[in-house]
Amino acid sequence: MRRTDNIYDLVERAAARHRIPPLQLWQETAKAIIERKLPIVNSLSDRITPVGGPTLEEWLFGFRASVDRFNALGPRARILKQIIVYSTDFERWFRKTHKQRGPEHGTTGYQALDSKLFPQISRLLKMARSSYGAALMLADQGKIAGAGSRESKAKRVSRLYLRETRSR
Repeated sequence: MRRTDNIYDLVERAAARHRIPPLQLWQETAKAIIERKLPIVNSLSDRITPVGGPTLEEWLFGFRASVDRFNALGPRARILKQIIVYSTDFERWFRKTHKQRGPEHGTTGYQALDSKLFPQISRLLKMARSSYGAALMLADQGKIAGAGSRESKAKRVSRLYLRETRSR
């Protein structure tokens, strides 16, 4: 038996897990459902409310138009929780549309080694005029890892230093 879940939970979890803006993922998901690239278990001819009301397909067209105008979900989350999708179908669609190439952000490179130099840069700032100047001093001493010129290594370290010290 295939596992099912509601579309609201699947999209919100995927957006959080992959650091995608939720509204952007809702736009893509609404388009995929309407274009039948992401199949849903519910029948599109089902009515949302038992008396009158739009069919699920009509509601989805309105929903897509709404998220394409960058409107927030608001009370529509209640209806989205009624739309059931096979979890494997959603994951397959998501992987196909969000192909990530290369390693995870922050898992490679010199960031860990560069951040160990921050205390030395802080001390050298008394003699140097800028973080770049302090990083150049460290590059001249051969303390900055990596290939490239001393200027490019110093630029990399000073940018990271400024980014990290501003966020504190």
